[in-house]
Order: sequence, then structure tokens, then C-alpha cells
Amino acid sequence: MRISAIFTEGNRLAAAPRGGSNDRHIEGLLLRLAGADTAGRKDALGELYELTASRIYGYVLSILRNRSRAESVTQDVFIRIYEAAGKYSPQGKPLAWMFTIARNLALMMLRSKDNSTVELPPEIEGAGAGQGPLRKNSLMR
Repeated sequence: MRISAIFTEGNRLAAAPRGGSNDRHIEGLLLRLAGADTAGRKDALGELYELTASRIYGYVLSILRNRSRAESVTQDVFIRIYEAAGKYSPQGKPLAWMFTIARNLALMMLRSKDNSTVELPPEIEGAGAGQGPLRKNSLMR
């Protein structure tokens, strides 16, 4: 499921408060996610996504060094946050909890069997169209 599928309401999301209250605002959104009201949870997730997605994506990208995988993992991070919000306990920085989820999912991606593809440089990406992705072991012949 794509994260964008959660935000089909078309509602405008509230802007993040500036300054030191940002952590409290993010923490409040995580606590709202833990609530039982489905519509409220989706609104909270949408706002949380708007506030933090670029930071989460940048962090995941620094681990994976692959844009498409970083995008996929970033979506998985927000789905996991949505599912695990009830386990969040407000002690410290809420972004630290989110970055822990991001790191764990990125490392799982690195360890997965599906990590055997090699990303082609843009100048030769279309050269072997229809032949599928290169595999690491095909490069070692």
C-alpha cells in the first residue's frame, strides 16, 4: 500500500509550529495516532508525514544510497509508525523513536535477499531495456 493512499481526503494539513515546540507537536501527533478514532489517526499521520518525511527520507537515503529503495523504506516507516504508535512512550525526543524505526527498516532492506540488484548509472540505464536488472553475480563473470 502506498502512503499516498492514506491521504485521499484532500484536506490541507496544518503547518508545523516553529521553535522548541516542534518536538511537543510531533509528540502530540504520535499520541493522537495511538488513539482509536480512525479519521483522527489519518489526519495525524498526514500532518506527521508533512512535518518529518523529508528528514526521514534523507536519513534512509544516507543508509541505503538508492533513491527508489529509500522512498520505499520511507513509506514503510510511516506505515510502521501508524501501526506502532500505541507503543510509543513520551520520554525524550519523538524523532529519535521515528529514526530508530527508519534505521531498523533500512538495515533490514540492506540484509534482504532482494538487495542483490545493482543500480545502473543514468547514462546506461536504458541500454539493456527489457533484460531486467543486473545481478551482482552477473558482473563477476
